[in-house]
Amino acid sequence: YVFVGSFWGVEQVAKDVGPITVDNPVSFSDPYLKPKGFKAGKVVLSGYNVVSFARIRKNLAGGDFDRSANQQRVLKGFQAKVAANADKPGWIENGVLSVIDNLHTDLGPAELFTIAQAVAHVDPRKITNCVLPGSIGTVGAASVVLPSTSTARRYGDDAREDATIRSC
Repeated sequence: YVFVGSFWGVEQVAKDVGPITVDNPVSFSDPYLKPKGFKAGKVVLSGYNVVSFARIRKNLAGGDFDRSANQQRVLKGFQAKVAANADKPGWIENGVLSVIDNLHTDLGPAELFTIAQAVAHVDPRKITNCVLPGSIGTVGAASVVLPSTSTARRYGDDAREDATIRSC
């Protein structure tokens, strides 16, 4: 499934869903996006802070790779929020409506609702976060991440049978 969103769309979904909690391994900041930064440890994020937590890269030791790890932390936070609230009447429906209003996907409301219900049943403790290794390069004037295709292939092969990546 593919969901495409702008920063503003993700910010609005984050506002609609309510605050999420992430486990941040290291404090970091950005002079433009979040001058006061994010502390290490459990961090509660909502709205703009969800987006800035997932966007910042230049002041992270691993740059784009650490940003990818933070984006995974945000997704895990959303998943935990869905799991914790799925039994509340109308909560998933409101989340689906927010996704429809703020992100772009070719999925209809019924499919989105089915996916949200499936997400709600995933045990957050069983989610493994793996950042695909690689290197940094340039294409034209753009700085780009060059992923390790052999590792990506291994992750895909590992997950193909039961959606489990056994080791990063």
